[in-house]
Amino acid sequence: MPACPNVEAYGVDGTTVPVTVRLADRYNNPAPDGTAIAFNTNGGHVGGSCTTPSAPGAADGTCTVTWTSANPRPGPSSVPPALANGRATILATATGEESFTDVNGDGFWESGEPFVDLGEPYRDDNENTKYDLGEYFLDFNQNGTWDAPDGTFKGITCTGSPPTTCSTKTLAIGASHLIIMATSGVNITLLSPTTLPLAIAAKASGSIQFNLKDLNGGPIAAGSTISVTADSAVGTISAINGSVTMGCSTTVGGNNFTTNFTAASTAGSGNIYVTVTSPTKVVSGPLVIPVTVN
Repeated sequence: MPACPNVEAYGVDGTTVPVTVRLADRYNNPAPDGTAIAFNTNGGHVGGSCTTPSAPGAADGTCTVTWTSANPRPGPSSVPPALANGRATILATATGEESFTDVNGDGFWESGEPFVDLGEPYRDDNENTKYDLGEYFLDFNQNGTWDAPDGTFKGITCTGSPPTTCSTKTLAIGASHLIIMATSGVNITLLSPTTLPLAIAAKASGSIQFNLKDLNGGPIAAGSTISVTADSAVGTISAINGSVTMGCSTTVGGNNFTTNFTAASTAGSGNIYVTVTSPTKVVSGPLVIPVTVN
């Protein structure tokens, strides 16, 4: 699935993300060439299907399609609802079997051996880890309803001992991944200090902590540049070295950052500035933090 799920895409069309799945058999060998995988999503556009391997030179057992930012952009008012604005779910499905622990090492599932009991794969749009009416599911047996795990092992290694405890039939398997369609704009909130101006002794070490979240309350776009600078009268920013680049995140409420600095050697006053620049060069801030050096 995507390497970084938080992309600048809530107000930007045409942002592309490669979506890769890796498939293996129960011996953890790559799935056979030609294994088909289907995709769907509740946000943006995604390639409908691919087969392993998806391109010449691609690793065995892998399959890649492209997700592209566009409408729809899901949110709590969507039907079915998403957890928050811009949180899109991609579901990949294929035909397979349930995995099990081969306790006696004979290569077959036998009654009493632990196995992963699967229901029909579904797209968990509201991220509550359970199927809710209206969420997309792969109706593998075409009975019109979502089928939960039924306690019966399904796989070609079923021994039929006793025959009622397993089935040699295949079933639908799936994996899902979030895409965070992050806004270009960023909310920058100071968490610490709580009293301003920040007072610090000359040459002492200090720190500030701040939160960054997009305008939907989620993580900012990966690749955004976070710049922290200070007036010369304040001192020198140390731990963050002036700027860092935002990495991968799906956190609701954004992410917290801490910046250390060394106060100037003489008394004075000035400001620390926090600025964020998105991958498309949209600038948010600066957050201005007044500092007094005693």
